[in-house]
Amino acid sequence: MGVLREARLIERRKLREVAEHCGVDIRSVQYWESNDYIPTTKHAVAISQYLNIPVEELANDKTDKTYSKPEDKIESQ
Repeated sequence: MGVLREARLIERRKLREVAEHCGVDIRSVQYWESNDYIPTTKHAVAISQYLNIPVEELANDKTDKTYSKPEDKIESQ
């Protein structure tokens, strides 16, 4: 389980609540939780404050993904 999902469950927050706090749709939070996409710095700070988790923990969640939005997605070779 990823750091974001674990923190959300510990804080007993719903996907919808995190999405509303960050100003994004639920699907974006699902992408972040599955490590398909990485939240922007702005969103990472908002998540950090809302879920009481250090930004560093979000940043250190091991993933090989380096993009933040679906349109920035780089196809794996």
